[in-house]
Amino acid sequence: MVRETMIAVVVLSLGLLAAPGFAAQGTTSGTVAAAEGTVKDAGKTAKIEEMLRLTKTDEMMQQVMSQMKAMNLQQLQKNLAPDEKAQAAEMQQKIFDLVNAKMSWEKFKPAIVQIYAEVYTDEELDGILAFYRSPAGHAMIEKMPQLMSRTMAVAQKLMGDIQPEIEKMVKDAEQHASDDQQRRESVEIKNKADSMIYSVEKLLKENREKISDGDAKSIEEALEEA
Repeated sequence: MVRETMIAVVVLSLGLLAAPGFAAQGTTSGTVAAAEGTVKDAGKTAKIEEMLRLTKTDEMMQQVMSQMKAMNLQQLQKNLAPDEKAQAAEMQQKIFDLVNAKMSWEKFKPAIVQIYAEVYTDEELDGILAFYRSPAGHAMIEKMPQLMSRTMAVAQKLMGDIQPEIEKMVKDAEQHASDDQQRRESVEIKNKADSMIYSVEKLLKENREKISDGDAKSIEEALEEA
């Protein structure tokens, strides 16, 4: 379950970054701080909001979420035992509900507007808007869902291809951990045995006159064999 959840988070992050509305986020430490500011130029804000509307960023975000959920669920169905599938599906739903709540468009939009305002000049925004208003721009936006869907399908196939390698790496790591544990236990047993032998030898030496020659010889032979 941990493996599938990690894969889901990684793929979800890649999907979000691939969406047009998020392509200009710099993924820098200033992103959070930028979200706290506001764009003072109303004209620039209007251009950015029109660009987000033309690119259908909010719809694209929802599409990404839905496709990631479906893709991850399909992956879970392949890798889990029948009695684990229901539990995994329930956990997946909780995770995506949390993601939708914490990463909703309403919460993202102010930060995106601020970032776009800092990254693009008015002249650049005018050029971008001109493109998105053109037939080529419309075609790009209309066909973007198809492109994303097909891209995700390729990503899913690639993930499926490397899945056996990932599982092998996990098994190898678990085996190495088991081997290391066995070695530690062997060393610990040997140390305890050596300590016990030393204690018996010391006891034999201190009480030699109280032990018969036959018993002493038997004890010494047993210690040598140990």
